[in-house]
Amino acid sequence: MNYSLTAGCVSSSFIEDEYLAMILLFGNFEGPGRHFEIAFGKSDVLEFATDPETGCVGELTLTACRDFSIVGGRMGLPTADDGVLHIEAPRFSESEKFNLDIFDDGLCFAFSCEEPATFVKHGQAVFGFTGEGDLARLWIADLTELQIAHVRSVLFEERENAGQVIEF
Repeated sequence: MNYSLTAGCVSSSFIEDEYLAMILLFGNFEGPGRHFEIAFGKSDVLEFATDPETGCVGELTLTACRDFSIVGGRMGLPTADDGVLHIEAPRFSESEKFNLDIFDDGLCFAFSCEEPATFVKHGQAVFGFTGEGDLARLWIADLTELQIAHVRSVLFEERENAGQVIEF
């Protein structure tokens, strides 16, 4: 994964969707954009959408997640450089792991056992990259109680429905 940071400030907004636990839109992104995903098997997938011309991250969507923990309490954030994040990556990346910790005010994803060396703040998201430029952690900060409740509800429903066969 290649990334760069340019000067500026990006706004973000959390979108509640009936079937998706998290959609986070950045700036005035209208899609469809260039899509790529980080996955661990077929049960855990985070999708990114970037502007096709600039590579600026415009949307994050949690499309599937079975490995999550309710941690509670306030989430700590690393000190990060604030700016506009641009990413170029293959359409699909298999992560070393995919863990989601749900706090009272945010989400923390872990994709690697390696600790991040560089931190970049892009809207409500803080990306933690390894020294080689791979995404190791992702924090989604400043979520409300209702937004956290939405994430939890969708993920628990997804977990309950996993493995069920629908007959016609």
